[in-house]
Amino acid sequence: MTTTNAIEPGTTVHVPPGTLLLERNIRDAQPDPDLVASVRAVGVLQPITARVAQDGRLVVRMGFRRTLAAIEAGRDSVPVYVAGHVDDTDADEIDRIITQRDENTHRAGLTAGEEIGVVEQLAAFGLSADEIAAQARMAKDKVETATRVSGSKLARKAAAKYEALTLDQAAVVAEFEDDTETAKTLIVTAIEQPGQFAHTVQRARDERLIDRLSAALIADLEQAGVPVVKHPNYDDKTKPLDRLRNDKGKEITAAAHKTCPGHVAWLTTSWKWVDADGNPCQGNERPPGSRNLQVPRVVYGCKDPKKHGHTDSWASSSGSRPAADDMTPEQREKARKERALVIENNKAWDSAEAVRRDWIGSSLAKLKTPPRGTGAFIARTLSEDRYVLTHEGNQTSREQLCTTWGLPMKAHGYGHRVEIPKGTTENRALVIALVQIIAAHEASTDRMSWRRDGTKNRHGYYLRFLQSAGYGLSDVEKYAISSKTA
Repeated sequence: MTTTNAIEPGTTVHVPPGTLLLERNIRDAQPDPDLVASVRAVGVLQPITARVAQDGRLVVRMGFRRTLAAIEAGRDSVPVYVAGHVDDTDADEIDRIITQRDENTHRAGLTAGEEIGVVEQLAAFGLSADEIAAQARMAKDKVETATRVSGSKLARKAAAKYEALTLDQAAVVAEFEDDTETAKTLIVTAIEQPGQFAHTVQRARDERLIDRLSAALIADLEQAGVPVVKHPNYDDKTKPLDRLRNDKGKEITAAAHKTCPGHVAWLTTSWKWVDADGNPCQGNERPPGSRNLQVPRVVYGCKDPKKHGHTDSWASSSGSRPAADDMTPEQREKARKERALVIENNKAWDSAEAVRRDWIGSSLAKLKTPPRGTGAFIARTLSEDRYVLTHEGNQTSREQLCTTWGLPMKAHGYGHRVEIPKGTTENRALVIALVQIIAAHEASTDRMSWRRDGTKNRHGYYLRFLQSAGYGLSDVEKYAISSKTA
């Protein structure tokens, strides 16, 4: 056994690897076969760093994998640099954690699970987020993210199990700690389809928002004593009040109908500007993160209009769509599937829009040089779809998008225009022009965009250009650039 009498800090000694003690490590430092083969052939080339314990033995501080590889390779001795003596204090433990993090980060890098472990261990010594950030040389927001993840058993476990899971992705999993199925879907997407992760996250957040708003509306209806039913299908007996008339042929209001035995309500959706938390925007107010989103609203109806003396104002209207009663079972099933597709893809389109616009602002709008294909895209827009640039109804939306994406704006007439800063390069000026044209395209897209033949319209070539510039299309956007229609 090597003793303290024989070892002086600051010296390098050669000792059998099996005599070295391994203290706690922030990662599971197992040697790979290549390292073992290398050590077996040429030995340990870089000295292991250790400290002297009170009993005289050497405790490895850096070089765990080299130590284990030397043992497995059967080496008689390894070089060890003696850095000092073991100090059983909190300060020494904190120094160990920081040192190990630095060593591992500058080599293979730490996984999200290991970074979380670093923050957890340092926080256990009472260090604040600021102190951890300063001593570990980590960004404070990264420390705070790791802290959030450590509070989620599910996210913490996923980060430890899947090395490909990033810290930010683990934080999103923690966000859905109370929704196991969604959390599992996010984990699978992050590992197997990382390019779709942002779309999956946005869809999950939108669905959670809709569920929260829906629950609040349903609670209000139940408190008022109004029976809540499932949204009726086209051929259901239940009909909304806006298409019913009373025995005098007059419209029926919800207030007048509440005493009818058939009075019911259900939820549908309608467009509304909401802030990032889903609260309705007031007037023309558009705070950061606000979106025009399909949110739930209440529809009142009657579950048996004929029985309760109401007439259907649509019953006598003519049209190409056959009445439900005149449909064959096959036609009804086809109509049901078409409606299901529309409902699903409409929701997916709303979520994809948020991800797409965020990517434009955070990536494309910041470029100094335009992406390949910019000239052809601008030329096609000017020659085939100039109206998207001049449509007055889209002016406000275009201005809001350009502002959100960070383009400098200046008051001009009744609105605003993009201001080109002095000294702007030709390439950057072209990017600014491109972003304004993209804003026009975005202002002209809606839920119908995915339903048309994307091989023949502007929505298709617009999305294909974004894809060529590096944007990852969601499934509904891939549908939009195909020849499929709905």
